[in-house]
Amino acid sequence: MVETSINDKIRKKLKRRAIAISFVMAVLVIAVISRISYIQIVKADWLVEQAAFVWNKNSVLSPERGMILDRNKARLAYNAKAYTIIAHPRLIEDHVNTARKLAPVINMSEQRVYELITRDAYQVELGPGGRKISEELLNKVQELELVGISSIDETVRFYPNSAFASHIIGFNNAQEDGVTGIELLYQNELKGQTGKISYITDGRRREIPAGVKSYEPAQNGSDIVLTIDQNIQHFVERALDNAIEIYNPKNVTAIVADPQTGEILALANRPHYNLNYITMEDSKKIYQNLAISQFEPGSTFKIITLAAAIEENLVSLDDRVVDNGYINVPGGTIRTWNRIGFGEISILEAFERSSNVAFVKMGLNELGQERLFDYINRFGFGSQTGIELPNEMKGNIFSNRRLYPIEVATTSFGQGIAVTPLQQIQAVSAIANGGNLLKPTIIKEVSRKEGDKEIVIKQHQPTIVDTVISKNTAEIMKEAMESVVSNGSGQRARIEGYRIAGKTGTAQKVGPDGRYIDNKHIVSFIGFAPVENPRLIIYVAVDEPNATDSYGSTVTAPIFKEIMQDSLHYLGIKATENREQAINRNLVDVELYKGKYVAETLNQIDKKSLNVKLIGNGNYIVNQSVPAGEQVPEGTTLYLLTGGSDGNINPAANLVPDFHGMSKSEVFELLFLLEMDFLVEGNGYVINQSQEAGQMYDNSEPIHILFSSYSKPVLNQSLDE
Repeated sequence: MVETSINDKIRKKLKRRAIAISFVMAVLVIAVISRISYIQIVKADWLVEQAAFVWNKNSVLSPERGMILDRNKARLAYNAKAYTIIAHPRLIEDHVNTARKLAPVINMSEQRVYELITRDAYQVELGPGGRKISEELLNKVQELELVGISSIDETVRFYPNSAFASHIIGFNNAQEDGVTGIELLYQNELKGQTGKISYITDGRRREIPAGVKSYEPAQNGSDIVLTIDQNIQHFVERALDNAIEIYNPKNVTAIVADPQTGEILALANRPHYNLNYITMEDSKKIYQNLAISQFEPGSTFKIITLAAAIEENLVSLDDRVVDNGYINVPGGTIRTWNRIGFGEISILEAFERSSNVAFVKMGLNELGQERLFDYINRFGFGSQTGIELPNEMKGNIFSNRRLYPIEVATTSFGQGIAVTPLQQIQAVSAIANGGNLLKPTIIKEVSRKEGDKEIVIKQHQPTIVDTVISKNTAEIMKEAMESVVSNGSGQRARIEGYRIAGKTGTAQKVGPDGRYIDNKHIVSFIGFAPVENPRLIIYVAVDEPNATDSYGSTVTAPIFKEIMQDSLHYLGIKATENREQAINRNLVDVELYKGKYVAETLNQIDKKSLNVKLIGNGNYIVNQSVPAGEQVPEGTTLYLLTGGSDGNINPAANLVPDFHGMSKSEVFELLFLLEMDFLVEGNGYVINQSQEAGQMYDNSEPIHILFSSYSKPVLNQSLDE
């Protein structure tokens, strides 16, 4: 009986428990069903979106930036492989030791590396030192075998020739956007267009095979083919480096162009900068492209005045003009550079000797303001040329108003106005090509690759802006400019066997007070060759050369010659006459000048088309570099040693001359005349001398003179990686 009672109690307890469990289960089932119903009905759209987010992935496809190439398709800028060092802070065991080992390799401070690798992050980029590094540097990092340090693959803009053509090419910032030069101006063409890809992944976000839903490929950037010839650019860069070494100027600029097409074949400045290692803290002045910046042209501008006067039938090269050393015009007195003038000379001689007085008469009295400035504007001055380079200046020509006579007068010989080197190249090219003002260009073509095919998007064609002078005037101007090189101030630009046309320029710089500074000049030379069929035109300007004789004739003409000679040989343009023919064209008899009065001698020599260089400041000729009775070509420089009537040399004649830029024959002539002991080394032109120019000659030891022989290496084409 008792046992039955116990069993009943157990059964009742189990029943209650079963009911409770059933209730709980029912509640749970109802809750699950309710939740499922809520998720499937209420949250259905949200779930589909979340699933799509997990399954469907979109990735941006980055295009490859286009290359910058020279006219022969040599690479000047392209994207190369690079690597960025990254750290995984949570995996690094010894942060202090890791920072100590890694910092010197990636050129960062140990403290900065430590700060980066101790951050609370999964991954940290170690920049700037570890950003976009070379494979060589990556190998050095990997050799450290540091736990938690790895790398990711990237690309970096690479300039295979470093500072080469830096003011043309320009450079990019860290975001691959152009900052200067072609990289900036052609940013849209170079960067290309991004693409995208959509694909399906599994729950672990792994791509499912054949799961691509859509694909829009990236369109790589276009290639920019420049008109620059890498080899001619190399000749220019080398010549400017030599000029920096010899003259230590403030800056130098040079342009080489084809006067028949307007194509720029080379353009360079000093100072310049290494495109692979840009320091943004550097002065912005280093990025200034001097070739399209403005400054006073000086006597090279006389080319425009003379061309205008000839075109208007106001003068001929045989007309006579008197230069007594100065001319008074309303507003001031203008002097010829030598202060004493040249007496009665022809217009051609005035051009050869760069007579300011003659050109004031031509510009102010003959042409007048209206016609002079009409030609100045037609030749392209006062307006941008439109070349494909950023920040081109337009120059500073007087505004359209009635000018004072002094303003017209100074403009006629290139003073008081500002122009750019490129404008001068454009203007003088019109003389070289027969009268057509061409739009200069630095872009040969824009192209892109589609598979194995190359599609040319844009191609340069010569563009005639205006016909500024007749062919007849152009031929007369060629004759005049050739005579400057053969007989006048441009003789140091002569190249054996070639007909060279040119004009020198020496412009005083203006000080802060607005006055011209006597000892600060910008010297220049512009010329083209061969005269019979001009293929090259070159402009060179040197700002504040450190030289005893700072003139276009002494400083820039030899630089022009070096670039022109190398370029003519490279292009295969052969000389038209040999040395013997050149020497025998026009020979002059040298007379005995020893013992004569200096002024009398200068008048005699002036009639013989010889150049004179006086040594010392005596009143009588004590000795001469070429003996009496010898014959020399017209334009030969004759050195005359001066002193007293007793035959003793003037003390100033014992000063050491500035031999820089002279040929070996010129140096020998001068040293023998001065009876100075010397030792020579090398061939070519003088680049260094042991006794400083302008100092008293020390006869206790010989003057050691170093010559440099300029070879003509040609750069190799860039190799593919």
